[in-house]
Parts: sequence; structure tokens; C-alpha cells
Amino acid sequence: MAHVNATAADHRDLFFGQLMDRPEVKTAWQRHRVYRRAIRALEKLNDRELRDIGIPRAEIRHRVYQNVYQNMPYHAHA
Repeated sequence: MAHVNATAADHRDLFFGQLMDRPEVKTAWQRHRVYRRAIRALEKLNDRELRDIGIPRAEIRHRVYQNVYQNMPYHAHA
């Protein structure tokens, strides 16, 4: 007789898989990934490079948030 041992992680993976099947959740997850990657990329730039593209270092997160979640281009803020 076989014994199946289901863990909390198994249930969490099942729930996450079903949740990711929903288009709005998938879109939100993809936007969040873009947001994180853009933040990392911009934070690697030095102050001169940021100044050249018109983004003060203190505004990186705000500008990326507006660009990713509110579809506002960077130059609209300058």
C-alpha cells in the first residue's frame, strides 16, 4: 500500500500554479519583474549617466513605478 505525503509546499505550489493561470495575475507578475529589473539597471548607472537621461538618483523608484504601472514615459517627468 502506497502512502502519499503532501506538504504545505505542495499545496502552495498548486495554488500558485492555478493563480498564475489568471491573465491579470500573470500581467501583474510580469510588470513587477520589469519594475525590479529596471530599478537594478538604473541603480547601476553612475550619477553622470543618470543625469544624461534626466533621472535624478533619488527619483529612480518613482520614475520606474510611473513608467511600468502608469505607462508614463521618463521624459514626461522632467
